[in-house]
Amino acid sequence: MIDYLERYIENVSGSEEAIVDLIKFYNGLSSDLKNLITERKNSFFSGKTDYTAILDELKETAIRENVNYFQLSAVFVLECFKETEKIYEKNKIDKKMYWQTAADVFYKLRECKKVYGVYGTFVAHWDADFFRLKRFAFGRLQCECVKFPATDCRINGHIIKAEEKVLNIHIPSSGHIEREDISDSLKTAYTFFGFKGIMTVICNSWLLFPAYHQLYPENSRLRKFFDIFQIIKSVKSEEGKFPDGWRVFGVQTDKSNYNALEENTTLQKNFKKYLLSGNFTGSGLGVMFFDGEKII
Repeated sequence: MIDYLERYIENVSGSEEAIVDLIKFYNGLSSDLKNLITERKNSFFSGKTDYTAILDELKETAIRENVNYFQLSAVFVLECFKETEKIYEKNKIDKKMYWQTAADVFYKLRECKKVYGVYGTFVAHWDADFFRLKRFAFGRLQCECVKFPATDCRINGHIIKAEEKVLNIHIPSSGHIEREDISDSLKTAYTFFGFKGIMTVICNSWLLFPAYHQLYPENSRLRKFFDIFQIIKSVKSEEGKFPDGWRVFGVQTDKSNYNALEENTTLQKNFKKYLLSGNFTGSGLGVMFFDGEKII
C-alpha cells in the first residue's frame, strides 16, 4: 500500500501533503484494520460484498476502534484504486487516463480537509463506478455513458429518445474550467465510448439550477459553463437546506448558519444574499450536443 501511495504522489500533481498525511494515518492503524481493508477490497472486486455495505461496516469499525471514518474511507478508496490500476492494465487502458481518474481521490481529500479539517473523504460512495470501469476522467471532465433520464424531446432541432445512450459529465473540484477544456474532454470521450454522429451530453448538477444563473458574475467561467446547456429539468432542495453549500462556502450549510457564512468572494456574497432572502436551492439537468470535434 505504501509503495502505491508513493507512486500516487509522483503521478498526481500537488497531492504530496495530503497523501503523506494519509500515510501517517495508515501506518498508525493496527494490523487487524489493515487486513480488514485488504479483505473488504478483495471481497468487493470478487463481487461477494456490496460496496455500500462495506462502507457501512467501515463506519461501525471506525467508531469501535476510535479512528477517523473519513480517513479510513480514504484508505479503503485508495486500496481500491490500487486494484483498479491492474484492471486498467489488463484492459490496455491508457495509464495517463488511469492517473487522471485516480486524481479524484486527491480532490476529495482537499474537500474533506476544507470542510472537516482532515484529509479524508466524506463521499466514498461516489467512487464505486470508477472501480467498475463505468466512469472515467478525460482531462478536465469525468464521464460515463447512461440512458437519457427523461422522456422523448426535441432540443435545438435534435431529437433525443428516452433511454437513448448519452454521455453524462461531472466536474471535479480541480480548478477553473474553460470551454476548451470541455471540448478536449468530450473529444476523447466521444472516441473512447464509440459514439457516432451527434453525441448528446447531459449534466445533472447544482451548478445548473436555473435560479443560480443570476448569482454567477457576468462573463465568469460559471456563467459561461451554464450557458453551454439547455436546462430541461430542475429540482428544488428541501426548504432551508443547501446540500451543496460546502462547495461555495467550505462548510456544511443550512438555514441555521446562513447568517454566519463567509463573504470573501463575489460568489459567496451573492449566494449568501440569495439564501438569506429565503430562496430555494436545487439542481438542474442540462443538455448540450457534440459532433466529435466541437460543441454545437
